[in-house]
Amino acid sequence: MGVLRYNLFWDQTPFLNLIYFAEGYRSVGLGRQALASWKEKMIELGHQLGYGFHPSG
Repeated sequence: MGVLRYNLFWDQTPFLNLIYFAEGYRSVGLGRQALASWKEKMIELGHQLGYGFHPSG
């Protein structure tokens, strides 16, 4: 299906390294949903989102 990979800069600032979906799963909103879930989880864990985080939508 797909993968979302991230790291933490200085053990506190989330940085999205990779988001990929297999061809059959693209253009159906899964990327937007994955980013929204990731952002929510990072905030829930007490992390501040890094500079340049501008999800579309």
